[in-house]
Amino acid sequence: MRTEIDEYDQPQPLWLSAVVLEELYVGALDAKLKKILEKFEKNFENINRLLVPNKTDWTICGQVLAMIGSKYGFDLVKRARMTNDCLIAMSARRNGFKVFTHNADDFKIISEFRSFDWEEITG
Repeated sequence: MRTEIDEYDQPQPLWLSAVVLEELYVGALDAKLKKILEKFEKNFENINRLLVPNKTDWTICGQVLAMIGSKYGFDLVKRARMTNDCLIAMSARRNGFKVFTHNADDFKIISEFRSFDWEEITG
C-alpha cells in the first residue's frame, strides 16, 4: 500500500472514468465546484482520456454483481456504489488499466469474481 498518488510512476497516462466523474458531480453542491469539475472533465475530454463503460462492461458487471449477490447477499449488490465500482473495474480491465482506489472493500469483492488490476491507496 502506498500513501500518495505521486508515488505512482506509471508508464501509462492518467485516465478519468466517466463513472468517477458522475460520482464527483453528485458531490459538487455549489457553483464553484461544478465549474471546477466542468473544466476537469473538458481537460480529460480534450486529450481523449475519458474512459466510458461500454455495453460489454455493463453486461459483465451484471454477471459479476449476480455472483456477488449469490455469495454475499443482494443487499450489497443493491447499493449504487457497488455497481459504479464494478463498471469502473470492468472498463479499466477492458483497456488494461490499473484502478487506484481508497475504497478497497468493494474492489476486493469484485476481484473475487473477475480479475482486474487494482491497488488501494491511503492518505
